[in-house]
Amino acid sequence: LEDKMSERGKVARSKKIATTYKERRSKFWPELTDSDFWSKDNKGFVCVPRSMPILMLIMDHFSPNKPVSKTYFSLWARCFDEMIVRADNQVVLATEAGFSGERKVTTWKSRIQKLEDLGFIKSKEAFDGDLIVLLNPFKVVLELFEKDKSPALILLRDALETRVLEVNSKDLINLEQVEEEEVKE
Repeated sequence: LEDKMSERGKVARSKKIATTYKERRSKFWPELTDSDFWSKDNKGFVCVPRSMPILMLIMDHFSPNKPVSKTYFSLWARCFDEMIVRADNQVVLATEAGFSGERKVTTWKSRIQKLEDLGFIKSKEAFDGDLIVLLNPFKVVLELFEKDKSPALILLRDALETRVLEVNSKDLINLEQVEEEEVKE
């Protein structure tokens, strides 16, 4: 019963926030209508953690001069809940990640390899093209934080933890609890 009430409360809170923001939007930009904004009701959307921009900065921290975050995000945009991407048309995937020219696929493949080396993805060859699975980025960054204690990364960790708290996410807390339980066993 408590879970149902808290779920109902969350939905009501969400609706209230949406209504408040819509009213503010109308007040500050009265000339705009609903058609001026993209809506997830149009289909073709994917869920993204609100802290993804910071996760992307952390990824790029570990790949200096060869940023991997756009490649990762373009994969994320192709995922469903199973977090698998068929990499059957690498020219398209390379283009979506922002690469161009003769070496765009080679560059894309090098970024995929770096993402795999860092632990953000795993890939396998399949008869219909490579399959790529995206792992929980929060779990990966927690492991990377253990390997790098540089001031720049400490600042990014603080930014990530702050953002996670701001949006009331349980991503880091849940993972830290699982790690603690695994250590006890």
